[in-house]
Amino acid sequence: MGGETAVLEKARRSYDAGDYRWVAEVAKHVVFANPDSREGRALLADALEQMGYQSEAGTWRNAMLMGALELRDGVPKGGATTAFTRCVAGNDGWHAV
Repeated sequence: MGGETAVLEKARRSYDAGDYRWVAEVAKHVVFANPDSREGRALLADALEQMGYQSEAGTWRNAMLMGALELRDGVPKGGATTAFTRCVAGNDGWHAV
């Protein structure tokens, strides 16, 4: 497709045209090939954010918006606390859901 710069230029034009799924697909390849690409990460985050805003399903909206957040700010630190994991360990975990 002509290298990272050419791909991002084409993706930016597609973004401006509202083709967010295509932008997410090609920008994903840029980010996987070069995780330090600020422009690639920003464009992918923008596309995921738009897809999230347009999604009717809450699960898809959450996945897209969380992906955009992680691209911009990194993966959140922390996780489940030991108190929480003790409460939902084993089969009892399904009761918590």
